[in-house]
Amino acid sequence: MKEQQWITMFNDVKETIQSIIYTWNPLYLHASEEYEYEATWILPLVYKVENVESLAIEITDILNQSFNSTLTKKSV
Repeated sequence: MKEQQWITMFNDVKETIQSIIYTWNPLYLHASEEYEYEATWILPLVYKVENVESLAIEITDILNQSFNSTLTKKSV
């Protein structure tokens, strides 16, 4: 796969993750670009974690760190 194809695929998946998080909006933010940075950190985890439970924990940790929040698995 060419470098540009990888970049395009990366951006497409990142935008999908960002869209899902924005639709979910666990922190009740108002701007669609609010979760762009977090989507970049979540993207590789989608391919690395063993199960959905692990991914949920990782996403919660990323959001808590980025927004200085106290989300728990139950609140998300």
